[in-house]
Amino acid sequence: MPNTYIRSPQDLVDNYSDIVQSVKAHNRVFISQGDSEELALISKDALIYIEEKLYFNYVNEKLKEAENWAANPDANWLSEDEFFERAENTYGV
Repeated sequence: MPNTYIRSPQDLVDNYSDIVQSVKAHNRVFISQGDSEELALISKDALIYIEEKLYFNYVNEKLKEAENWAANPDANWLSEDEFFERAENTYGV
């Protein structure tokens, strides 16, 4: 389990390399001024992981919506030609 560190803004300046190493070790580092944490620092790898997770959740949600819509017997389907014509007119594709 990662450790949690609360550091001051001045620590970020004075101990930058220590804080970077702590973040790279997947520890939680919060920058606090006074009594409230104002910033959370994460590694680049953690950011990429979070962005990918959010994207996959978004795609999964959209796929479920499409499956539900496709299951509707009253869905108004376009022919392939109609689809590409509409896409060209709408998006210039």
